[in-house]
Amino acid sequence: MGWEKVYAIDPHLGAPVINHKFSGPTYKQFLDNIKKAKVDRVIVPIRKTSVRARKGWKLPIRMLFIDGDHSIAGVRGDLLDWEPLVSDGGIIALHDAVNPELGPVRGIVNILLRSPRFTNLGVVDSIFYGTKAGKKNWK
Repeated sequence: MGWEKVYAIDPHLGAPVINHKFSGPTYKQFLDNIKKAKVDRVIVPIRKTSVRARKGWKLPIRMLFIDGDHSIAGVRGDLLDWEPLVSDGGIIALHDAVNPELGPVRGIVNILLRSPRFTNLGVVDSIFYGTKAGKKNWK
């Protein structure tokens, strides 16, 4: 089966979560989860912040998953910095995107929902995603 690579950007340092409890480092759990789901051959973990991972990146991307800093500025930066590298028809997915305590809801509304560059928007659990439209569809 010809599976596409999924680039998963997350420094895995942990963060304050609901009720301001600290989640702790998450990298080992992430690796265990993708192995258990039998997708470890297609998931490419990038253990950096989105900003650090973007420096020097030139490869086109069909599927990008970002667990960013969740601020409005962070979401805006993630989307604007990475969008040119996502192929037409490719997907950007943002983690913790629909819980106002954790996620960048306002940033998503202001950028993804109002942008002609993204279509087929949706939510799965706590992940918000959008498909990059081809330039002919931008208005």
